[in-house]
Amino acid sequence: MESMNNLRLIAVLILIAIFIGCGGPELYVSKDKIDMGRTKRQETFKLTNSGGKKLNWQITDDAEWVHVKPFGGRTGDDTIMVVVQIDRNKLEERKYEQKINVTSDGGDTTIILTAERVPAPVVLMETSMGDIKLKLFPEVAPIHVQNFLNLAKSGFYDSLIFHRVIDGFMIQAGAFTDDMQMKSANTIPAEFNDSLHREGTLAMARRNDPNSASSQFYICLEPRPNLDGRYTVFGKTIEGLDVVHKIGKVKTNRGENGDPNLRPNQPFEPVYIEKMNVLVDYEPEG
Repeated sequence: MESMNNLRLIAVLILIAIFIGCGGPELYVSKDKIDMGRTKRQETFKLTNSGGKKLNWQITDDAEWVHVKPFGGRTGDDTIMVVVQIDRNKLEERKYEQKINVTSDGGDTTIILTAERVPAPVVLMETSMGDIKLKLFPEVAPIHVQNFLNLAKSGFYDSLIFHRVIDGFMIQAGAFTDDMQMKSANTIPAEFNDSLHREGTLAMARRNDPNSASSQFYICLEPRPNLDGRYTVFGKTIEGLDVVHKIGKVKTNRGENGDPNLRPNQPFEPVYIEKMNVLVDYEPEG
């Protein structure tokens, strides 16, 4: 009888120990390390409360360059998607690490975010009508940026002309010599993005095939929202916008009395790209 009571006591103690050991719900995070590298602007991760109850959470990020917020709402009471967004312009160091502290009713955790500040590539285009300085956007069009820089550094663009100029629209160059011999370059895939066609926008020209861009580019003279999302924007004019507009005002081959030896909208007097100078280069990840 005494041994039976001892067994019951042991069983009760085990149950109490198991109950105490279970504790409350636990917080799970899908990623405890996030590497934003050089080009990514946002990343998502998932928070889950193991208890199955509504997840109450709070995130502390004390750096100005990182923002953390809900993304796409809850996937259930116990789970929520969270997005991390970074602004590289506010990074002070070349490489940066930030701890994101997450507190919830399911416990605490820390996520390590790493990012790298890489100066935007800049190209100085010397033309026969003045200089134009271009800032490139590798974060949204890395293939186009690398292609443009490679062509510029190889001297491909030097001595080519602006072969298509439409006042109020854009100026286009990147393929033809002054005797209208066309230089060829490899095609690259489209990288349509959210960047808008504004005054001074740099984008890549193409044929009907979205993946037919190669070397020809254009600079907008005015906003062109009808082109947004249909052509790859990969940079903008940061100096020399007056030169862009000056080129946009040259007399061109138009109308019934045009010169049959010239292409439509080709300037009567050649406007040259004398030289492309890469002022700030860019090295892609990997």
